[in-house]
Amino acid sequence: MSFRDNVPAVLTEKPLLTGFGLVAVLVLAGLFISSQQLGDYGAEFGAEDRQAAEMFEEDLTDSDSFEIRTGSVDIELENASEEISTLKSELGLFNGSVVNEERSETDRYIRYNMAVEVESSEFESFVEWLEDEYEVESTRLNYETVDAERESNEVKILLDALDTYDEMLENVTGSDMSSEQVRLVSEITSEKTGIASELNNLGYRLGELEDREQFSKVEISFEQEKDVELTPEDFRGDVRQEVRNSVDSLADKTASLVALPITLVSWFIVAVTYIIIGLVLAVPLVLAIKLLKKLVIRLDLLE
Repeated sequence: MSFRDNVPAVLTEKPLLTGFGLVAVLVLAGLFISSQQLGDYGAEFGAEDRQAAEMFEEDLTDSDSFEIRTGSVDIELENASEEISTLKSELGLFNGSVVNEERSETDRYIRYNMAVEVESSEFESFVEWLEDEYEVESTRLNYETVDAERESNEVKILLDALDTYDEMLENVTGSDMSSEQVRLVSEITSEKTGIASELNNLGYRLGELEDREQFSKVEISFEQEKDVELTPEDFRGDVRQEVRNSVDSLADKTASLVALPITLVSWFIVAVTYIIIGLVLAVPLVLAIKLLKKLVIRLDLLE
């Protein structure tokens, strides 16, 4: 008969947390006993603590990894309040529950974001049910294996250290202890307190992974388009806005048409200016060349 057969069902629903709890409680109980009666009680507590640690380690050997499933589904609705109410009432078929729910609204849409958890064995069935019952736009499913070997090894190391300190405590305690033995007992109990704290932290982390493995989370986004009815006042406002937009557009186009001739005239003036400057510079240059030619001819005649 296993250890779980001898304890209430509530303690076996989450074996990791239960094991950590037993170890931590026995450690703290041992510390209290050691501080109150530093005699044979220390050795007796060490034996009980090791027994609980061994039972816990047996549960831990099969928990080095966790299979975690998550998903997200986008749904378009026609009657959001009614259809979401139906979904909530059907969650019990998949051992599920609503974890979080938010609602937002714009001029055109009503949106709901809902996070639900269902038992992992019902994960695929729940998503298929959503696809059959609602107008699903998209579905994304994620399957992840989380390795917890490092955490498991840390737990085993801490449990080994706990055994070592229990043996040390058994060796130094007695009916008649010296001041040195009392000091050693105090140091050992302090170290065991630290181990109990670390075991609790690891227990919470592994317990969270165990919960995520047991219950899969599905993020569901609902969207409903509003039936917008324009009143005469709304219609007049829309017409005024359209007129304003048309006038602004016409003004922009007119400005562009006016700006084009101005730009062309500017380019023409610049071109004419450069031509005039060129002519002004060219006339003296031509005269200088003619004068130079005449001088050369005269020099040739004199020779």
